[in-house]
Amino acid sequence: MQPIELICFKCKNFTLEGCPAFPDFEIPEEIISGENKHKKPLPGQGNDIVFTPKTEDDELFIVG
Repeated sequence: MQPIELICFKCKNFTLEGCPAFPDFEIPEEIISGENKHKKPLPGQGNDIVFTPKTEDDELFIVG
């Protein structure tokens, strides 16, 4: 079985606290599964936050 690479981890809006596009509930299965690339807000989403690819400047680097 292949691991699923979540599109969320490549989005500049996604943080350790979750996704601001879905603040009151979990990220929908259609996005988690990759079926929906979240290029447009979902019906009833309540905001216009969509997938925005991270750039190098958005990456979090932890120095240990």
